Amino acid sequence: MQYHKPDSRWKIFNIPDYETYLEQSVIKGLFHKSVPNDVVEAYEVAEYLMAHAYYHYPLYDEATSKVLRTIEMAVKLRCTEIRISLEYTIQKNNKPVTRKKDLNRLMNELNAAEPGKKMDWQFKNARNLRNSFMHPGYHTYSGAISRRFIERSVTLFNKLFLPGSVFTSFETKLTGEQTAMLDCKGLLVLEIQDKRYLVESVTVKAAIFINTKWVYYLAAIPVVHNIGGQMKDHSYSLPLGYFITDLSIEKNEISATEIEKSVPLSIQTTTHRDDLSVYTKFLGEKNNAPKVDQEIYDHFVKNWIAGKANEFWYRFLHQVDTSTALF
Repeated sequence: MQYHKPDSRWKIFNIPDYETYLEQSVIKGLFHKSVPNDVVEAYEVAEYLMAHAYYHYPLYDEATSKVLRTIEMAVKLRCTEIRISLEYTIQKNNKPVTRKKDLNRLMNELNAAEPGKKMDWQFKNARNLRNSFMHPGYHTYSGAISRRFIERSVTLFNKLFLPGSVFTSFETKLTGEQTAMLDCKGLLVLEIQDKRYLVESVTVKAAIFINTKWVYYLAAIPVVHNIGGQMKDHSYSLPLGYFITDLSIEKNEISATEIEKSVPLSIQTTTHRDDLSVYTKFLGEKNNAPKVDQEIYDHFVKNWIAGKANEFWYRFLHQVDTSTALF
């Protein structure tokens, strides 16, 4: 049948069949119990649109549009929960006239009321995308490019309906671990299973408390061979990113458990002559590369680390239990 024929455009993304498509391209609505049913049910419609986009690629844009409308609804619901009025009053001809606040104003007031959630950049992104969807100059579609935005939106829904104190505790814990890591100075070696990586820097980028324990996103920048050639060709070795728990930080050693495979991970300083030689060569090639190549490389690394952070928040934030004593 015409409407059940896979859209050939998905082959560009190396998606061979429908099961693979569902796994890679449909962003499941993972929500904690405080997210209102109206949001959950509205997002389910977006899920079905994503699922059916396998047969017609532009339907993915309709899923994005539904998510954008759901964001507006969620903002209004959250404002009502914390007693931010959806209306304001002006004087017209010496009489009070009630008007509805626009979405931009509601987002700004919500940011001011719950600053610890740091939602301003997500709201700005949603507003800009919403404007392009609502006021098109011509027919176009972004398709799977919207996947990351939809994933971030699931995180936004979860963030909206958690108390601000949750994020204050996350930030306090994160700052403490980042400060402790400053004592691990010099060239580092990251070891996990049978792999050994030289890394020039390592940090914890996010922390969430779930199921009576802390989980973290740890990011590291590897020291790679032929960095000069990689920067010239703009084809780079990926940074390292792990979701961990049981984090312990000593002066010259970091240890943790990588969550996915439940295996130990360790990071230690190294002064071995061969390691230092590799590092010196790495720094020389990187610092001698043209400035524009350095900037492109830095942008790539920053974006990759941010993308992995989005994945971390999507995977774990919905598991937060606000009934625990921590909050």
